[in-house]
Amino acid sequence: MKLILSIFLGLISLASVAQDINRENVIGKIIVEGSDLEGITIYNSSSKKGAVTNKHGEFMIGVALNDVLEIRALAYQNIDVRVNKSVLESKKMSVFLTPS
Repeated sequence: MKLILSIFLGLISLASVAQDINRENVIGKIIVEGSDLEGITIYNSSSKKGAVTNKHGEFMIGVALNDVLEIRALAYQNIDVRVNKSVLESKKMSVFLTPS
């Protein structure tokens, strides 16, 4: 019984460590044809965290390689962006939204 309990506790501790992914903060900018840039939502579906743009369309969010960012705004097409190596290296990204 002690052996089973030891194995179970070991697996639980490994599972909690395996989920700890190092995420880098990235500064992003949403670009649209109009001037309505404030309040656009950016949601990292991998980390379950989000951000909202300021009046200039800028935001900051923590990302890791291959995270998927879901970008949603009224009157614009929804877009999903996968984080690649160049975004992580530059710590910057720009996203162009098209009207729906």
